[in-house]
Amino acid sequence: MHNTNSERITLLRPVLIFLIVSTHIQGNLYRADLKNLDFTLDNYIHAFLSGSLAVSALPLLSIISGYLGAYTYKKYRYLTTIKKKIPRIIVPMLFWNLVMALFIYNLQSQGGTFRKDLILYPFNLEQWLYSLTAVFRIPANPPLYFLRELFTCFLLIPILFQISKSKIATAIGVIAIAYMSVQGINLGFFHRIDIYGFFLIGLFLSNQPSLTEQLKRFNLPAWHLGYLFGFTVALLLLTAYALRPEHPGFIYYLKAMTVFGPLALWILSGYISGPIKRFLLWISPASFAVFLGHIVFLNLYWDLWTKIFGATPLSAHYLWFWISSFILCYSIMGGLAFLYRLTTSPR
Repeated sequence: MHNTNSERITLLRPVLIFLIVSTHIQGNLYRADLKNLDFTLDNYIHAFLSGSLAVSALPLLSIISGYLGAYTYKKYRYLTTIKKKIPRIIVPMLFWNLVMALFIYNLQSQGGTFRKDLILYPFNLEQWLYSLTAVFRIPANPPLYFLRELFTCFLLIPILFQISKSKIATAIGVIAIAYMSVQGINLGFFHRIDIYGFFLIGLFLSNQPSLTEQLKRFNLPAWHLGYLFGFTVALLLLTAYALRPEHPGFIYYLKAMTVFGPLALWILSGYISGPIKRFLLWISPASFAVFLGHIVFLNLYWDLWTKIFGATPLSAHYLWFWISSFILCYSIMGGLAFLYRLTTSPR
């Protein structure tokens, strides 16, 4: 492997955000098992990427957040950690939820039925609070529920941090959270309870240096190749299974991939080099901005495409729409991020 842990995290950010965006482009096959699809090469590749592989993106982001959060907590302690997370997590979440809420409000004011679960028009204070804060409801900008969950992880970090110091306590905590995730137990508050389990794993990895040293015996190319090969075969079979007419238990197999996928992506990040590495390092600073605004962009781009060509991308040229969505989204959101840093950086 050629890359340090810091480089691997930087390289993974754009890759993981790419996978997340792939699940939100209109017409995605994130849950191919819920759709009656023909078993074609196009559908198979699409379902493999935005369905089978993409489910590991958010879990790995949660593990990385926990791993880095442990260092922040040990350095600054609790109150300072929370204060630092408010401008980095809460403020961007509120702003981009507001942008999307205004978009929804405009559509609903024109008689549209977009987001029936959030009635923002006529103005309803309770619904608007839900749409901005992601409390008790998926927010106006749906992917940003992750930021709500992540901030809650930091609110709970004194408890989670103590648990992560013990191997037994961590195992019990992760197993309990996994059971709740599989059974759909969210206690009426959590959107993705599994995020807390992965965040706990990140804390655990940070707090168990001796275990990390012991695991270095598996840090060999032969072990890595074997793991990546087995994981890839499992993904290929899972994708084929999703496209079958009958696929009982698919959701449980899909959730299992969220356990094995993060390690596969982490291993792979150690071998990225050359032009690909330079490109990923170059676009990595735009990753968070893309995550924040990609839903707004995708909705606007879909409407613009439909008006220009007189038909939705699903009718024709969907591949070009799919590719151009990534290029334009990263270009526009990356440009906005650059301008923001330029205008807010101290002179």
